Amino acid sequence: MSKKSVIRFTATWCAPCRALKPVMENLQKEDTSNISWETIDIDVLPETALAYEIRSVPTVVFVKDGEILSKLVGIYPRTEYVKALEELENA
Repeated sequence: MSKKSVIRFTATWCAPCRALKPVMENLQKEDTSNISWETIDIDVLPETALAYEIRSVPTVVFVKDGEILSKLVGIYPRTEYVKALEELENA
């Protein structure tokens, strides 16, 4: 079985990150698959942000078996996150 993850990179000082938080939390609550959901503060774990080549926050990374399938940098409509989740689930 493959490991699938959604990783949201954020920072406490980032206003768009705060705006995205409830959207991502609602998507996580609605998720019925076994996708792992993670939130990483780039100021707390800068080495992880560097490893994923995060240059701007918010960034949401969709990962399957350690491979990045897609990244959404900035804020998008909820439908874009749903689409990326569906692609991850079907990957």
